[in-house]
Amino acid sequence: MEDYYDRIDELNALKREFSYILIRPRYPSPRCFHLWHREFRMTNTNPTSLGSKRFTEPRGYEYVSSDLLQFFSMRFAGDFSHGEKMSIYGFVAVRDKIDCLRNYIFYRSSDHAQEITPDARDLLLIPPARGISGTYRIIVEYCLKVKSNGSDAYEEDGMLMDGCFEFKQSGMAPKVQMHKVRLFGPLGPLDTRFALFRFAVEATIDVRVKRAIAGYSLSMVTACTCGFLEEIVLYSASADDRMKDGRLSSSVVAVASAVMAVELGCELKLTFEIASPSEERGCGLGRHVRKSTHHELRFTAQKHKSSKGAIAMGRMFKLAANVTWSTMGNRYSPFFSYGHTLAWPSEWPVLLLNIGQTYIASYIFLYRWRPGRFLFGPIV
Repeated sequence: MEDYYDRIDELNALKREFSYILIRPRYPSPRCFHLWHREFRMTNTNPTSLGSKRFTEPRGYEYVSSDLLQFFSMRFAGDFSHGEKMSIYGFVAVRDKIDCLRNYIFYRSSDHAQEITPDARDLLLIPPARGISGTYRIIVEYCLKVKSNGSDAYEEDGMLMDGCFEFKQSGMAPKVQMHKVRLFGPLGPLDTRFALFRFAVEATIDVRVKRAIAGYSLSMVTACTCGFLEEIVLYSASADDRMKDGRLSSSVVAVASAVMAVELGCELKLTFEIASPSEERGCGLGRHVRKSTHHELRFTAQKHKSSKGAIAMGRMFKLAANVTWSTMGNRYSPFFSYGHTLAWPSEWPVLLLNIGQTYIASYIFLYRWRPGRFLFGPIV
């Protein structure tokens, strides 16, 4: 552990600004001395059974925005000494205090390993099954391997990363915290970028291609949250097995329940790359050259309900996007949820009423506990 901190100190001396984390083994021995291992149910390898969109409707009591994490990228920062490419498989999962089960952000089998090269070093992350709560500590668990080129034998595959790291937010930190974490492995380091939003809600994104004639197709869908320039790929045609004749047919869901964290009141921007044919004439012959256009939809984060948008290119192409907003189910308390919920002036009377009721109840309780009085005695 001290060696890890020393290496991070050396990197930060060069102004790379890596965050400090606590490295944990996936299989500590003996486990009875590692309370965190029991706390996060590390022996349970099942994925989380909770999905998104659990609190999309207002209730009799008020739900609040909360601390959520958004992972942006994982990039191999080492040298490609074993050739010009590597095939990566394994998993990366986050365990939070909601159920302490695996919430995958990367998952690939050996048969579907992802190929990375010196020009394309990023792992293709997948959206989590639900929002990742950052109110308390989290554990990021990972086991990544490099598929051997000479043989398919499991034993001969190299180990890229294996372990866990623990992250805990700082109570005095700003509303949005951007973190860059470096993990060291036998084949080289891996850099992970993620953000902690202090007053965030869960956004579940669905995109459906409603109409697409021959020559028109959806090439890519990316998302940006809270003004960050880093784009998160939600859909890529090059990785879609449903493509027919180079395009998605009509009434096909391109993005299904992709979950992102968005600061309450901030914008979620979806960018769509749409390919279309273009005829270019030369020497009396017509040849078709495909071109791409980019279109955007912007949605403002709210605590409940959903937002809809659509993009239409005449009668040739049309898609519809739906964003469902939800909190993580934390109830409002005037003393423990300050700033998490009352986003609009119309809600200020609710805050004053709750504070007044709590103050009166506390005063009565303390008054009855004064020396010489009974707990349930009369108040005079």
